[in-house]
Amino acid sequence: MAVFNRCTVFLGMLIVLSWIGFAGVGLSEGCVFSVDSVWFSEETECDDRNVVEICYILSSDCPESTVYIFISGWNDSVGEIPISSVFDCEGDTGEVYPGEHCFYWEVDSDLVDIELENVKITVSTADTSEGCTDTLIWEIADTIIGSLLPNQDLTTTPRSVIGVSDAAPSDNINLYEYDKCTGELIGEYHIPVPYSVPGQGLTYAFGYLWVCEHYNHIFKISYPSMTLEATYSLDLSGVSVSPYFEGLTHDDSLIYVISDGMGYGGYIFGFYPDSFSSPGVLSRIVTIDIPDCGMCNYEGMTMIDSIFYVTYAPSNEIWLINFDGEVIDTYLVPFTYPVGAAWDGCFFYVSFHYFDSVMVYGDGSWISPWLCPSVDSASAPVDAKPPRVDIICYGDSMISPGDSVTIEWNAEDLFLTDTSCSLYIFGYGCDYDTIIFLADSIFEWEFLSDVSHCDSLAFVNVVRDSFCNRGADTCVVFPGCIPGVAELTCPPPGIYTACEYQPMIWHIQDGAGITLDLDRVYFSIIISHQSGDVDTIVLDGSSDFVNFECLDSSCSEVIATVEGIQFFSGDSVWVQVDSFFNVLGCGTFIDE
Repeated sequence: MAVFNRCTVFLGMLIVLSWIGFAGVGLSEGCVFSVDSVWFSEETECDDRNVVEICYILSSDCPESTVYIFISGWNDSVGEIPISSVFDCEGDTGEVYPGEHCFYWEVDSDLVDIELENVKITVSTADTSEGCTDTLIWEIADTIIGSLLPNQDLTTTPRSVIGVSDAAPSDNINLYEYDKCTGELIGEYHIPVPYSVPGQGLTYAFGYLWVCEHYNHIFKISYPSMTLEATYSLDLSGVSVSPYFEGLTHDDSLIYVISDGMGYGGYIFGFYPDSFSSPGVLSRIVTIDIPDCGMCNYEGMTMIDSIFYVTYAPSNEIWLINFDGEVIDTYLVPFTYPVGAAWDGCFFYVSFHYFDSVMVYGDGSWISPWLCPSVDSASAPVDAKPPRVDIICYGDSMISPGDSVTIEWNAEDLFLTDTSCSLYIFGYGCDYDTIIFLADSIFEWEFLSDVSHCDSLAFVNVVRDSFCNRGADTCVVFPGCIPGVAELTCPPPGIYTACEYQPMIWHIQDGAGITLDLDRVYFSIIISHQSGDVDTIVLDGSSDFVNFECLDSSCSEVIATVEGIQFFSGDSVWVQVDSFFNVLGCGTFIDE
């Protein structure tokens, strides 16, 4: 087992940068950093692993300074791709110096049974002066007459900022997705739900969007497909104030919803996304009693360093609330009625109910230009899924030498190669194995006499894709033996007589023409005397009373003579061949 030096990879919201005195890490002052190139590829070694090498070039006018690097993955069908299981990355992730950097990603630890033709891996610096607009405010045009967009909560994904609106149509969750750098509307989604005014709180957590409406309904929405997956309520037993849900946020384990008391105080409730007190009812894990803000409404909420940043209206303030429910600080925003709040680890976003804009804050002043990270990305396939293989063995369930078995197989994989696959044949209960390389999907295999003694034969079809992921399937057949014959042959003059040492002669022949195992020819002799006594004699081919004469070169056909056993006048004698075997273990059993 390989032992990896695990490193820290900063994925979007994992880094907290300096912002109005926030504790955290920042850039080397006065330096400009640029990600100039990104490339990656998955190994093709046949080592039962899926390892991707990720490389990038970081340039700077301060070669002795460092900057924090963010690594993120994305696929348009799946959404966010986690890149956390990395190794051999000392000095290449986290805080790095300019230069060329490479490290390795253990795909199997982050993705299970996934094959993707196009994965986009993005490398970005924490902050730089290149690449984006000079203004802090996005001028967002209305897309629905009479509505303000977005007029409720905000959240961020690795590629975008998403806002939720409670405007018409009121029986939909109305979501609006914006490019992080330009503020351009890149997606508009209206998801039907059976409740009016659904869109209030919003957060992107654990690969899903979570939306709440006022009266204790929480919606789980797949992203980026934007389909409703489930509708839940929250267990509020023992809570005295009626729920009036507003904002949502999350940390590494819980999702939090703020419930406004409408002048009677409020709560922040925390819950796991997959823990239920009853069907459809999420278990409440955390309850934080928060102060009354007067005749105002708590609105949006986000979390930075275990502190809740809560917007409330109609003021122009953001409250910082800790887990004890204490307001530890207050920040002012330029406009009244802030509703949405989001933090992506680098920038803070605020939306306003009566102002069609989102304010983006980045470097310590509401007036300074918004400085975007330097970003570069590359796209390539990533495969952590073996080929799907099916194999069928056509023919009788029991086969015999000379018969043939039709093997038909097929394989499905995005990255199948044109090379042949391997067909392994294993015998159970015998010493037999072989390998055949197949170029076609149908193969005729002739049953050989040297496997007729096997208990069963397993045909294992092994297919590898271009990344050497191994897929296999098995079918089984059971060899059957061709029975032989044993016929009694009369001695001259063609009849048996009551001789004292009467010889008994049989013609014995193997059904497949295989050499007989003469030591495993078995006879029974039952002698009934006039006195009523019965003697039973059992002989095999090694007995001194048994002799063989081979009639062919392989000794598959013999004359067997049993003689030398004494009989007495008046005896009744029953003699028969019970069974015989060939050297491959195939037996013929004679009925009485």
